[in-house]
Amino acid sequence: MSLKLARLVVNIAAGASTGNGTFSPAAVGYLEELYLDYGQTSAVTNVVITEAGRSTPILTVSNNQTDGAYYPRAIAVNPANSSFGSTGAVPIPLAGPLYVSITGGNVASPGLTVYAKVTAV
Repeated sequence: MSLKLARLVVNIAAGASTGNGTFSPAAVGYLEELYLDYGQTSAVTNVVITEAGRSTPILTVSNNQTDGAYYPRAIAVNPANSSFGSTGAVPIPLAGPLYVSITGGNVASPGLTVYAKVTAV
């Protein structure tokens, strides 16, 4: 297995308060880390990251402008669908591209830059 780093810049165009983008190529493997670099976006920026085609967020960050690393995890469950708790947290498996949506920002370039570290399988 090898660690891959992908980068996506999402800008907010003039006259808009939203922006979005999709990582290309698709990330296949286990998501280890997301790093958000807010660039010139405003302090009311909301970020939602999902796997393209799915509605469940991998990461949601609200009303923030502080650059930082996030380590989203999935909670493992037993065959009866009961959580193992925080000790059962595992990296999120990915089989498609990540989709990034930002709202509440101002006109910004550079806007939000998202770095994704994925352990490729």
